[in-house]
Amino acid sequence: HTIQNMSEAKRSNFVKELIPKFSKKLHHDHENAGAVEHAVMSVRWSPNGQQLAASLGDGEVKVIDIDSGHVIRSMAQGSGHHCAVSCVRWGLSSEDHSVLIVGRTDGTVAGWNSASNSIVWEVKEDNNEIYAVDHSYDGLQFATAGKDRIIRIYDASNHRLVRKLSGSGLINPVHKSRIFSLKYSFMHSCLVSGGWDHTVQVWDPRVDTDGSVRIFHEDVFVSGDSVDVWNNDVTVGSWRRDKNLLMFDLGSGNLIRDISFDISEDDEPATIYCAQFTKHNNGANVVAGSSGNNMVRIVESASGKAVAAVSRLPHAVLSCHTHPVRSMFAFGSADGTAHIVDYSNIDS
Repeated sequence: HTIQNMSEAKRSNFVKELIPKFSKKLHHDHENAGAVEHAVMSVRWSPNGQQLAASLGDGEVKVIDIDSGHVIRSMAQGSGHHCAVSCVRWGLSSEDHSVLIVGRTDGTVAGWNSASNSIVWEVKEDNNEIYAVDHSYDGLQFATAGKDRIIRIYDASNHRLVRKLSGSGLINPVHKSRIFSLKYSFMHSCLVSGGWDHTVQVWDPRVDTDGSVRIFHEDVFVSGDSVDVWNNDVTVGSWRRDKNLLMFDLGSGNLIRDISFDISEDDEPATIYCAQFTKHNNGANVVAGSSGNNMVRIVESASGKAVAAVSRLPHAVLSCHTHPVRSMFAFGSADGTAHIVDYSNIDS
């Protein structure tokens, strides 16, 4: 692939300003708004798109009904867990439809049944802080990653550890610092991860190696859930001023497109914490949220052209997720607010 940089084209196109359909304040400590313990660390649509889960830095998880905008379920910080819920995922199998996988910074990963408001299973990873969780597309496995740089794969049916990808004793490359984003690929049965060591790496659990099988050769700095995979494309958001949103080829690891936010030198840098392909149109767009300039932008995957944005937000955008079937996305901000945006009219 030829690297494409469309910065001049992006600057010349009008970007439509979007207004959230609604914004739900999930934390009400106004004196300390923006403190880490109040931030919305992760947002995730349910598989049917009717509910939105949001996890907070104070250890709570909220489930919002998108029709009413009301919080219909709450998981309070559990006994002995005085830490953030850094990531949340919905179960995929029919029997686990109400169960969310929650990853905590005290090294525990747990299943919370939102219908019964109960923790139904829990696993402790010693000496770790979990920053990323994802499940395979068939729902048979889930994986975690975080401070100790080890990717752990679990059997979703019994929550037992089946594989540790750590590279110990092997020459295969591994992460050398914290991992903040982890995604299963639908087409290739592999995992893609990114973190503070300025690399994105590909892992293949089917091969007999505990190290990664590929490294993307570009300087990235992943500080949130900003790695996403669609078919053979991987988008990576970085916490940096330039090259903050890139597209890679999954098979080769080569950079194929620079779709970075075009920010003038007079503006605050768009340091990206989260990025997601849109699902309703087969990955035709990428939604990314940033700190610095505190905005969410929708760009075209193929060209990098910016088409719409939610801008001038009072606090950093730390998490985002695109709706499974509709032209909507959700994002969470550092002041404890979850927002839902409908962008079905961006071409009107």
